Amino acid sequence: MRKKLLLIGLLGLFGATMVMGQPPAVNQRQVNHQKRISAGVNNGSLTKGEFIRLQQQERAINRSKRRAACDGKVTRWERTRLHREQTAANRNIYRKKHNGWNRY
Repeated sequence: MRKKLLLIGLLGLFGATMVMGQPPAVNQRQVNHQKRISAGVNNGSLTKGEFIRLQQQERAINRSKRRAACDGKVTRWERTRLHREQTAANRNIYRKKHNGWNRY
């Protein structure tokens, strides 16, 4: 079950990042987030609910990326907003992985 959810999440992420043509740093951060989330699922430091919340946050970032790129130009303001969203996601991943809640 969890491998299936993880695979679906990763496929959705890679499909969304390849289409949008965002700067490589933005896409690489998303890939790094997915790797960290999957590591947390595999080692048991993320519960199912935490996994779902983090995936929802990643989907929201992908929506923001699509909205920013829909006019063909990502402005400085849009790039700053994406950076802030990704920083918040990064912080949430760390907090959820280290909050002492385990699946086991």
